[in-house]
Amino acid sequence: MVPWKIITRRKKLLFQRCDCAVIDTDDAYGRRLKDEISCPVVTYGSSHADYYADAIKLRADGTSFWLCQGG
Repeated sequence: MVPWKIITRRKKLLFQRCDCAVIDTDDAYGRRLKDEISCPVVTYGSSHADYYADAIKLRADGTSFWLCQGG
């Protein structure tokens, strides 16, 4: 079996035991996973997520951004 398929199954098992899942919806797996688990879900990502970063600035001494809610 492909390793990522094993990881996928194990993540689903973990989410069956949690009170809330925090899921990255920037990839297809995260978007699919949020619809396949039964616990409450909070999403983050670049778009169509509960939380996302905006006004991102990359500098030599670090990164800054605004954490926004609603997407």
